[in-house]
Amino acid sequence: MIRFLDKNDTEYIKQAKALWKKTFHDSDGFIEYYYKLYFHDNDFLLCWIEESRIISMLHTYPVSEGNLYAKLVAGVATDETYRNKGYARRLFEYLHSSDRSMSYIVQPQNDDLWKFYEKLGYKQLCTYYLLEHKNANINAAKKRIPPLLFLLDTLDDYKSSFDTALCKDILLTTYEASVGEGFFAYTDRAYAFCTEDGDTCRAMYVVGEYTNALLDDICAQTACPNIEILLAKPEKGAKPVPFNMIHTDRDTKTLGSIFSNLYY
Repeated sequence: MIRFLDKNDTEYIKQAKALWKKTFHDSDGFIEYYYKLYFHDNDFLLCWIEESRIISMLHTYPVSEGNLYAKLVAGVATDETYRNKGYARRLFEYLHSSDRSMSYIVQPQNDDLWKFYEKLGYKQLCTYYLLEHKNANINAAKKRIPPLLFLLDTLDDYKSSFDTALCKDILLTTYEASVGEGFFAYTDRAYAFCTEDGDTCRAMYVVGEYTNALLDDICAQTACPNIEILLAKPEKGAKPVPFNMIHTDRDTKTLGSIFSNLYY
């Protein structure tokens, strides 16, 4: 049985959160905050249920730019016992048929998922630009996370000065999940949220104007010799990379330019 859950489905919601944690290894705090932030309507959580057990699920929440409206799809997960049997595909088919006028956006995490979504009719939406710095001049200084109040107070200033479109909800979600798992690098002109993976530090959510000073601050806070910075706009030395995909009847090129500042 496929159906959307509502807030009265408390037992199934517990199962969904457990499946999210098992699949993506996010903290309980992040999962709780994500559900609190986005679980307002009865089309947030779509599940395949068999014998009172969730075996596959996906989450959606609305995004908009101007008068354009779409939904992001995230937290797509299938219990490992039931994988590669078509459950996720049928969830997406159900989702698409539930509102044929809606556009849906996904961010594939690897090439296999990119091919999976292509088979479902998704097309590339945005191109981002990856700056790579190998053997960066790192100082391994103590990490610092500026006060959340500082970040929220300055966000509007950054938006008005540099015409960026990072929303406060995304920043709040990122900050809530960041303690012990990431750090903010910042200058007087920009900041970014960074995470470490082995010998690579990745910077996303770059708000403001990217400069070498931001790279210097990243280097000062990490012991990783390789720095990757993902930007929404072209920068000298950056290579274009496909970032997300969309299922829509609209012109994808136009939508891509409008949603170019949209992160997960």
